[in-house]
Amino acid sequence: METKKVTLNEVKMQFLLADKFREYFEKVPEESIIDDICRLTEEYDKMLRSYEKLSEIEINKLFIDKTRLTRYDSLDWNKGEIELARMGPWPEMKGLDIRYTTGNVPDTVERVKKVWKDRTIYNQPKIPRGFYDKINSIKSNFYFVYPRFPIILTPGGTERAFHNEWVRNGGEGLIKQGQENDWLCQIYDYDVDSGNARAFSYASLNIDRINCYFGRRKIE
Repeated sequence: METKKVTLNEVKMQFLLADKFREYFEKVPEESIIDDICRLTEEYDKMLRSYEKLSEIEINKLFIDKTRLTRYDSLDWNKGEIELARMGPWPEMKGLDIRYTTGNVPDTVERVKKVWKDRTIYNQPKIPRGFYDKINSIKSNFYFVYPRFPIILTPGGTERAFHNEWVRNGGEGLIKQGQENDWLCQIYDYDVDSGNARAFSYASLNIDRINCYFGRRKIE
């Protein structure tokens, strides 16, 4: 897939669209929508049309997280395929223990899979209730989700470097002395800003590259 520049408003709209559709998806019984592509497509198209009518000012007002909004405004945006190995997930994504998410996306999948497969590993942090269902739901609806909801990436260290500072400052007393390295995140080319569960799901399907919006710092 060729990389192309996209507008800031397109990225903002896609973030809101994915967030809104997730809310819809979670409210409808899964057994009533799996394999019902027509119903999903109809709902998606309706939401897309509603966002496309909005101006950028109206789009901005819909952002609850103003820090994210400011971050998006500070970047130039492109769309294209990026290797999952170049992405670091959000620390503690979807309630995972931070120590599962210190590597890249494929590393995170392998660490979680190891605990899934070997129930005798009692000394590992537990996987949050509902995490399996979330990932399996995305995988079951892959052909609907993947082309419509690209992952949104920010430059590497946008969030993970901030987390590392928290670790180095003592982690609010949660980290035992001498174990700091277990909590430090490696920095990759990109941080996953939106779509962590999707990125995890795709990596668990052995997909290497995925369609993304990716931000680059503006050149002064």
